[in-house]
Amino acid sequence: MKFYDEERMSGVRARFDEDVKDWPAVTSKEMMGCLCYLRAKRFFAFLVTDGVVLTRLGDADRERAYGRPGARPFEMAGKKASKWVQVPVRGPAEVKALMPLVRASYDGAGKG
Repeated sequence: MKFYDEERMSGVRARFDEDVKDWPAVTSKEMMGCLCYLRAKRFFAFLVTDGVVLTRLGDADRERAYGRPGARPFEMAGKKASKWVQVPVRGPAEVKALMPLVRASYDGAGKG
């Protein structure tokens, strides 16, 4: 199952890449039908068609993410990942406002 459409998300991807490319140890690769962003070997975000999923948020940041319009738990194969928040992103202009939460997820990937 493919969750990511590069044609529809190319502008969001370009903006997202521009914002995270200089963060230490960041790489990206396709996994699970999505474009995943990793800090070293731990993924902290991935792009899905019309959204970004944040995987390493602490409780307070997760609540802040759920406060964004349309945010919901990520769902795959009928199962919800309650700690992974999918936030709608309609275009590149919306990526900047999301970066504090992306950074918090990146920071969370560096712990442990």
